[in-house]
Amino acid sequence: FIPIREYDQKIADLKIAETAVNKLREDIANGYEHILMARCEDKYRADEVFEIYSQYTDLNPVKIYSNLKRQSNIKQNII
Repeated sequence: FIPIREYDQKIADLKIAETAVNKLREDIANGYEHILMARCEDKYRADEVFEIYSQYTDLNPVKIYSNLKRQSNIKQNII
């Protein structure tokens, strides 16, 4: 758990993403095979959050909706 204290949602989203990505990269560098997942309350919010993570192209971000067809194939390709 890494706390982030920010009350502006857009700034908080950016800080959370940056912190999470830095931790993920650190873990990968230390030999851990981790993935990062951001769970959202709805598709609109998922689109907002995905927009932030999409800048980290080296980590190959993907977006999965709970009712998405071929969801299991997408999940298998992530791991």
